[in-house]
Amino acid sequence: MAVRDQYYIPRTIEADPSESREVLDSEEKVQQALERLFETDWVSWNEISDQEKNITLLIHGPSSLLDMRRLPDEDVDALRLVDPDGQALRANESGPELGLLPCENLGTQWLIDYIYQTAKSVNESPEEVKSVIESLGANYKEVGAFQPYHLGKFSDDAGVNPVLFSVAMALKVKKEAMEHNHTGRLCVVSHPDQLYFIGNGNMGSMRDSATTLGELYESLGMELYLENPLFTHPVFKQAFAWMEDPCQLADLLVGDDRKIGLCIDCQHLEKSGYDGEQIDDLLKELLKKRISLAVHLDAGYRATQSERPYILTAYQNALPIAYEPRGSV
Repeated sequence: MAVRDQYYIPRTIEADPSESREVLDSEEKVQQALERLFETDWVSWNEISDQEKNITLLIHGPSSLLDMRRLPDEDVDALRLVDPDGQALRANESGPELGLLPCENLGTQWLIDYIYQTAKSVNESPEEVKSVIESLGANYKEVGAFQPYHLGKFSDDAGVNPVLFSVAMALKVKKEAMEHNHTGRLCVVSHPDQLYFIGNGNMGSMRDSATTLGELYESLGMELYLENPLFTHPVFKQAFAWMEDPCQLADLLVGDDRKIGLCIDCQHLEKSGYDGEQIDDLLKELLKKRISLAVHLDAGYRATQSERPYILTAYQNALPIAYEPRGSV
């Protein structure tokens, strides 16, 4: 297996353990959390040798907007979600309708300042960045009390703007790679929920947002891949079944104007009940689509061909294989 065909997945920043139980219910607290998140290196650069600076680097950034709330079962009815077709979902037959909860976006000015300062440092036109924000913002309604879990726990009526967070994340990765002289291919893996919240749960708006976000990454000389998550809570599994299914996720990303790839998390599929042959069949089906593909494995997946034939299929088709170093998040 050639080194050039492998991704390096770094450790991602974690919330400050001493503040992990603190409720982020004020502008000041959110700003401090954002500073801690965006002003700290996400990549363990000391673990990347000089000769590896020119290989593909995949960063699994702190980008999930769904992993943030580990609500107890009795609080699930307080969640309100919308499926991609806009149909109301119910937690149970007698429960309340699920929609998007309105919230106040905190830390907005800090994110705006960070975006424009960082854009200049990576030689990205502030006007171009403003255009991206306006384009994504046209699909976004300021609703949805969800936030990246790395920022801690927000109060019930507060969150962060997913448009600003997603743009800031792209610029953050570019800036960090430039500071550490990375010259190779630069990719970011995210979960599809950032498109869900930017697009306000509407599939058409999500497709438009995928095009715009992909163009931003392209202008930065980077690539964005969305990865199939795995939900354990039944309400999330019902509302976001399309996120767990790589085929449905691929349908969101396929198109001549969209520039976002699909990273298949094989561990998530195995935990969902797929065996090695089924994942191999799935991979071969996805190879027929007009979409960039990558495969994500953990450190224990250096298995034989008979156990996981999709590994051989990935290499035969020159797909990047993301081996996750032990200790990574």
